[in-house]
Amino acid sequence: MTDWQPEAVLQALAQGAFDDAAALTAVRLAVRPDDAEAWFLLGTARHRQSRFDEAITAFRRACDADPRDIRPRSALGAMLAAAGNTAAGLHEFEAALALAPDNPRLLINAAIAQEALGRDGAALALYERAIATFPGMGDALQNRAALNLKLGRVDAARQDAERLVALFPDVAALLELRATCALARGQPHAALADYAAASRLEPGRGEAWAGCAVALATVGRLDEARAALQRGRAADPDGVEHFAALARRDAAKTRTDGTFLDPRRIYLIAAWYRHRGADWRGFDAFREAFQTLVATTSGTPQALVDRALLFAACHLPLTAQTRRQLTADIARQVTANAAAEARPFVFSVSSRPRVRLGYLSADFREHPGSQALLPVLRHHDRERFEIHAYSLHEQGGAARDGVASLCDSFIDVSTLDDAAIAERIHADGIDILIDKTGYAEYGRAEVLAMRPAPLRVSYLGFPGSLGPGVVDYRISDRLASPPGTEAEFSEYLIRLPHAHIVADRGIAIEPPPGGRAAQGLPQTGFVYACHNNTAKIEPAVFACWMRLLDAVPEAVLWLLEGPPGSTGRLREAAAAAGVDPSRLVFAPRDAAPRYRGRLQLADLYLDTAVCSAHVTANDVLLAGVPLLTRRGDTWAGRIAASQVSAAGLPELVCGNENDYVGQAARLARDPAELGELRSRLAARDAALFDTAARVRDYECGVLAAWARYRAGQECTALDIAAADQSL
Repeated sequence: MTDWQPEAVLQALAQGAFDDAAALTAVRLAVRPDDAEAWFLLGTARHRQSRFDEAITAFRRACDADPRDIRPRSALGAMLAAAGNTAAGLHEFEAALALAPDNPRLLINAAIAQEALGRDGAALALYERAIATFPGMGDALQNRAALNLKLGRVDAARQDAERLVALFPDVAALLELRATCALARGQPHAALADYAAASRLEPGRGEAWAGCAVALATVGRLDEARAALQRGRAADPDGVEHFAALARRDAAKTRTDGTFLDPRRIYLIAAWYRHRGADWRGFDAFREAFQTLVATTSGTPQALVDRALLFAACHLPLTAQTRRQLTADIARQVTANAAAEARPFVFSVSSRPRVRLGYLSADFREHPGSQALLPVLRHHDRERFEIHAYSLHEQGGAARDGVASLCDSFIDVSTLDDAAIAERIHADGIDILIDKTGYAEYGRAEVLAMRPAPLRVSYLGFPGSLGPGVVDYRISDRLASPPGTEAEFSEYLIRLPHAHIVADRGIAIEPPPGGRAAQGLPQTGFVYACHNNTAKIEPAVFACWMRLLDAVPEAVLWLLEGPPGSTGRLREAAAAAGVDPSRLVFAPRDAAPRYRGRLQLADLYLDTAVCSAHVTANDVLLAGVPLLTRRGDTWAGRIAASQVSAAGLPELVCGNENDYVGQAARLARDPAELGELRSRLAARDAALFDTAARVRDYECGVLAAWARYRAGQECTALDIAAADQSL
């Protein structure tokens, strides 16, 4: 027993005789307590017995005994990472890599740890090193592909997936990886072929059947998708749930309710993403299906309750009934969630001299929504108001710091659950909670439904109603919400006398260096521009633009770059309409100061119809560029009309498509009229440009609501006039 035979320990481990293996190492360590090999083997035995604390201790002793042996250090790192101490595990991997910098297994383990810590760039670099050392290492290729997918680098992920399938053609998981890449590239039929092959290889694999269901639903084969899901859930419910969890993690930037793998939802979301990328194939069928799928289950337990669908609905030419039904179904789910997750709050009427406003937003970062709120915060009457901000997004930077500097307090609540956020807001004694996100990305509608403050107001952010029971009031204005449109909102409207999105007169706008040529625009000729997001461009408004370009052959249309592939699709659509595709010029996305400056190079801005320019409209008008818009059928489609009117150019609000195209063509041929419009904007003497007065209007609106609450009166619609500024 005193003869040390490591081979006997290894044999015992191989046979599963872990107690015997541990006993042999214990004998050795009694004689040689500094034997690194014995400690390592003891750690291995204890690890296989799930006696993790003892294993960690043994591996540490092995590292101390022989600091140059990478095996115990690697094992220790893996155990620490598995126990949730990822940073400590990474430290051990890095110490081992200092001894063996080209060890592919260490590189992969370190990459996994870096990824778990949110350091995607460092993880990617480590995967690159592992693959450079061992090009055929399957798990390195697979992990790199998955990370590239998460980062939106779909082509790079696809290349790795192709390599993996070529190396291991009969591995279902790798076929699924390639299928996922195909879905991300907008190739559902190719994805379906791979998912189907994976399900044939492993008929009991839930992930493969779930993937089949997603691909089938994406192309509108909803009954077949439901059947594939049923097969997957019968064979491997855990696998289906694993697939759904990964999809939810990658796709959802806000809370999701209902069945995430609901084929109806998958079809509509996929079609919405195609629309966002200017892929209008089957657009009319998509629109009709959207309305039918909402109508057939609205008000039932099977109702569609995905918040991304409501955001999409605000951008699509759907019926008002569809929007109301979808909004009500989602609000019903939100209020039920809130009731289940938090206790009711009790309020007392405050005697504080200042009203305490709480702004809840995910946009306190580099985001257009942050820019829209800055003039409000900057001009708030601090003798009347205390300002508190609650950030739903963790991103730091100068934009966030700028918001924080204008508040009495700024709190990052992004890591808290909904109930904890509500508790914090209530503990801070907020009188009026003003939400700026709604159902948009990273929104926390449940916090609003929990009513942590006496009054809840929706302002900016989401382009529509939040539905019954979520907030009390919505800030709008008389032109965006004219009489007869009250049914668009479940909330009571606070109508301001002028545009409710405050224009920041103090912004300095400088023209970009290099003029038009630097932006790819012709030096001569007429430049129509629309820098609204591609998602706001729907086939009908694009058809208007093509009519216009046909009528004004010396003009170009200057658009904003959208999602990958959208530029090519828009040029193809122009060619199909008989317009030279080169007459569409695309501007890259840029930081706000440069983006605003280059707007000055346009002659006339053309607005979209279903969802008009919102914050962008103010930027265009501040840049001195006339904006031609229409009086839309929805609130989201009338906001730019409100801003243009407040800028003193009501004649640029059109009533129909023919008026819109006709005016745009006439202005291109009448430089004198266009010059007069630009001169009126340059004077900045219209209501839109009186920033301080527009903030007073807004403050009068919230004060009027607060006065009713303090008087014990019910909420009601409020029309704010100049006389109300005495409040």
